[in-house]
Amino acid sequence: MNKESVFCYEIKGEKFKIITGAFGSGEHETTLGCVKFIESLDLKGKTFLDVGCGTGILSVAALKCGARYAVAFDISFKACETCRVNAKLNDIDNIYVVCGDNRCIDSDFDVIVANIYVEILLELIDFNKKCLKKSGTLILSGIPVEEAYTVKSRYIDAGFIFEKAKYHEDFVTMQFQKL
Repeated sequence: MNKESVFCYEIKGEKFKIITGAFGSGEHETTLGCVKFIESLDLKGKTFLDVGCGTGILSVAALKCGARYAVAFDISFKACETCRVNAKLNDIDNIYVVCGDNRCIDSDFDVIVANIYVEILLELIDFNKKCLKKSGTLILSGIPVEEAYTVKSRYIDAGFIFEKAKYHEDFVTMQFQKL
């Protein structure tokens, strides 16, 4: 396999391509879990935040499902560059890519998706609460099965409503709502 490969996807009848070069080609169970949860949402006209965007696959999927726009951020310049390439590859001009951490984001969103390390998911509880609109949806993945209870209980303690979880082989994807 080349350093950068192209993967083709279809979501709600919309086809798109992702060039690798950063984390999130769509092959890993955590990314697939997020894509399935995104596909189940009514995103028409919604705003979307992609935390630790990697290749931008989750933003592209959200936009293909009708999101109004996506803000994608990552601390990796290579990831941000790859996200921009994938936006252009898919003729998408409403992904706004920010190279930096969560301190670069000061807005609120209808949907937030974070497929990152569990330690960071726990560090970002207050950030996610601040940036998620009332009745908004939060999707978390990258959670090892053995850490699922901790993540779920910490987010519930912070005021999120647990909606569902999908247990994969080694990881869990969870969906919450903010009241």
